[in-house]
Amino acid sequence: MTAPIVGIAGGGIAGLAAAAALTRAGVAVRVYEQARAIGEVGAGVSLTRNSLRVIEQLGLLPALDQHAVNLANGMVLYRSDGERIGGGGGEGDGRNVHRADLVETLRADLDESDVRLAARVRGVEELGRRVRVLFEDGTHEEVDALLGADGIHSVVRSHVTEPRAPVFSGMVAYRGLVPAER
Repeated sequence: MTAPIVGIAGGGIAGLAAAAALTRAGVAVRVYEQARAIGEVGAGVSLTRNSLRVIEQLGLLPALDQHAVNLANGMVLYRSDGERIGGGGGEGDGRNVHRADLVETLRADLDESDVRLAARVRGVEELGRRVRVLFEDGTHEEVDALLGADGIHSVVRSHVTEPRAPVFSGMVAYRGLVPAER
């Protein structure tokens, strides 16, 4: 009997975090990423206490801290009801890190053979105790379980639950760039 393999549709932050956790638990993984390269475009990510606990449990906090900075003194985070949830520069309050550095930290321990690039999932077939993952290029692979981390338009989710329209959470994030000289 071969060791079980868990497929993960999506090579972003969620998929790579799941892959890191499973790998550390001794489970073989295959990450299926639709892009031709794993990398995260965009700006920074603020990691607060809860997410840092996960990073620490994965043994990745020292690697992350090579790229991250502590939340700045004087920066305080509040929930919508006014309860303080972080900031102030205290140890463990949080880190700011560029998305690309977070992605690289999460994937650092994965073997290249565990990641299949340009592998857009187009369908899923249940085969009793296994799952066949169908890709847009006409190929397929079989795994023992499949995790969906393939985003808001998830193909995997449609095989697990009834499709539903996204529900606005009431939270909005804005990003802006200002030239350094200004």
